Amino acid sequence: MSRPTLRVYLQRGVWRADFSLPLPGRKRRRRFRLRVLGAKSEREALKLGAVLRHELSRKLLAEATGKRGDITFTKYLDDCYLPTHKRKLRAGTWRAYEQMLRVHILPAFGHRRLRGITTEEIERYISDLASGAKGRPLSPGTRNKHLSLIRVVLRHAHERSYLERDPTKVIKAEPTPFDRDRFNTFTLDEARRFLQVTKRLRPRWYAFFYTWIRSGCRLGELAAFTWSDVDLTDGLLHVNRAFSAGVEGPTKSRRKRVIPLDDQFVGVLREHLRTAAGHRVFLSNGGEILDHNKVKATYRTLIKHSGVTPMRFHDGRHTFASHLAQHDVGETKIAELLGHSDPRTTKRYLHPRREHLREAIARLPSLVEPPADQGEE
Repeated sequence: MSRPTLRVYLQRGVWRADFSLPLPGRKRRRRFRLRVLGAKSEREALKLGAVLRHELSRKLLAEATGKRGDITFTKYLDDCYLPTHKRKLRAGTWRAYEQMLRVHILPAFGHRRLRGITTEEIERYISDLASGAKGRPLSPGTRNKHLSLIRVVLRHAHERSYLERDPTKVIKAEPTPFDRDRFNTFTLDEARRFLQVTKRLRPRWYAFFYTWIRSGCRLGELAAFTWSDVDLTDGLLHVNRAFSAGVEGPTKSRRKRVIPLDDQFVGVLREHLRTAAGHRVFLSNGGEILDHNKVKATYRTLIKHSGVTPMRFHDGRHTFASHLAQHDVGETKIAELLGHSDPRTTKRYLHPRREHLREAIARLPSLVEPPADQGEE
């Protein structure tokens, strides 16, 4: 929106300013015609009139926020913010937010009036999360999530004239360097050994874990697959939906994607189709929708008996991406297969093994000249 026009004019020897200002919390504007004291020329009148307009705008905002700012953080959250924003969140995201609010944020700020929450208090709250003053210390990434949630609520209040200023505006998120050692991946030999043990000990789960390693799908996406998503004729796997906190909805990135299937992959799914029951491709042993609790016991058993590198289930995506990168697939294609909207995220999924780095270095030409022929006299 463009700034309101300021017009000055001379009337009976006195310079006057003519402008309008929006009324905080309301859709209409109010027009002002005021004397500009001390102005001796049009240029001075414009300069002093702009100062007058700015001071009056701040006064109107202060009067409005002084009354509206008496609302507590909890009441604003429940009455003003969540009614329009909660429905936009995925179920898993809301569950994480709800826990942050219930355990940490509302005990600290819930009873406070919005206008009474200061920048220093928020910084002290983040510092307490780091030191573990009220529980175990939280990581920089988790602390940033707390700050982000507080920021989005108070910014929302500021934009709607409940606050004269946003106290989080000057607080910067903490740097969170990427720790590649947090993630493990299967080598190609480990992936083969894991699937061999799966076929021998848990044949019913073979197609599930084969798809996990060869598609890079999240658990919620695997759980949501129906046979209508699987095109065995053209060899395509359509990733359209995902389960999050038991609720089926769009994928995490809210983007659909297609994963091509090679002949071996198609054969695995054809064999699985012969014994599958219902429209869901993968179900638990009891015929229920899959989640972490229904997968982890089987997964841990297979990890133990195959003797492969223990890793989190989500690291299957990292394994898939690393295998592609090791076979010279470009980052743009890997990002598309993983469903990443930002290619920079994909870089975090590429984990070259030490032996592959050694092979890469071995390809460099020697920097030392070969010795001259000593046979000449």
